[in-house]
Amino acid sequence: MKTFSYIFLLNSFIILLFSTSVFAKKDKKEEEEVEKPIAGRYAPEGCDFEITFPSEPYKTKRCPVGDTKCYDLHSYTMVYDHMTTVDISVACSPSTPEQYDRYNEAVIGAALKGMLSRVELSDYRIDVDDRGDIRQGMLIGEGTRGRQGTLYNAQLWVGKNSIMTVEANLVGDTHPEADVAFGDILNSIGTKEGKKADTALEKVLNDAQTQTEVVPAPNEDKKQP
Repeated sequence: MKTFSYIFLLNSFIILLFSTSVFAKKDKKEEEEVEKPIAGRYAPEGCDFEITFPSEPYKTKRCPVGDTKCYDLHSYTMVYDHMTTVDISVACSPSTPEQYDRYNEAVIGAALKGMLSRVELSDYRIDVDDRGDIRQGMLIGEGTRGRQGTLYNAQLWVGKNSIMTVEANLVGDTHPEADVAFGDILNSIGTKEGKKADTALEKVLNDAQTQTEVVPAPNEDKKQP
């Protein structure tokens, strides 16, 4: 079973997850052409954010128990050589400026921790960034999914009109193609205007590369050695 080191996790994916680059400018000729839709691009109407998959994700309708509202979950899964799995899901729901004001650092952190009920992590880290018109949080860690090691990433993007959640798992042994695909998909996350994560959050994660202290998972003390 594969075990991911926390330092390897940060070194491999910080730059991809929190790139400050913007979309390349099109030349005049390209601007005059009608932009063709990208098959794997998830950017529903009314959502402030987007993510691009290698191919069209599949859609399922989720209706949480005790909740009268259902939502669409878009998921992408790819297995590489029967040994490594890239599994990423995303959902975007309408929001309001009032809800945006409520999503402060504490609320975003609590929401990200709430996702941990679906995966067992031994180590994880949470970072939250506020850029005025966009608030974003990221949880990244290592643990197990079933009997395999997993690299887990949860992201929450909050805007004045919508909220997007992303859950990503890289499960199994190291595989070059899977690693690249995983990073490329996560690096595509941003606003429809091309905004990626802020440099302030990137600096926080870069500083973490030299640190070995991480946040223990809530149930870590219950695990057997």
